[in-house]
Amino acid sequence: MCELTMADEKWKGVSREEFQSFVSRYKPKLVYDVCGIFDPPIGSYNDFSCGKSWPDSVVCYISLGGISCPGNPYEYFILRGMLD
Repeated sequence: MCELTMADEKWKGVSREEFQSFVSRYKPKLVYDVCGIFDPPIGSYNDFSCGKSWPDSVVCYISLGGISCPGNPYEYFILRGMLD
């Protein structure tokens, strides 16, 4: 099982606006992918420019809520090292 979890201390929860701003400013352009092995699924934004593979390439992600989390809005997370 991969190490990408919301409980992991390396992720910081942020607002939707802060998340969108981070993604739009990030260079190089990030690659979006949906991963259904989590409950709820996540939408990850990946930086493959340094040769990293998933999940090490993930710099931010969205917890997508959905059927497993009725009424739960999306949650947004950014790798803490990216915010320094």
